[in-house]
Amino acid sequence: MALPSGVIIHLRGPQGVATATRLAARLTELGAPAACDKASVQLEHALTDRVDFAVDPSDSPDFAADKALDLLEKKGYVTLDAPQLSEEEETVIRERLRRLGYVE
Repeated sequence: MALPSGVIIHLRGPQGVATATRLAARLTELGAPAACDKASVQLEHALTDRVDFAVDPSDSPDFAADKALDLLEKKGYVTLDAPQLSEEEETVIRERLRRLGYVE
């Protein structure tokens, strides 16, 4: 995960605090150590920008955190690498699709 600059993310809405907690944990798992303070998340880099994110009341904190990560990627603050499947995992998936009739 690449971080071109520091950023603070403020999450607004009824699930803002819970979403901030989940978002900080996800960022840290992805290699971008982040600190959470109530409904704000600060990456451990110099503060250069602020991003406001409105949490949809119908979204769970986990789903809202994923949406916030997508927004941060669109703005260029983080790069989310697509997971790579191993050759064995690809073989298992192909076999399942073949048995279901989707591939030959």
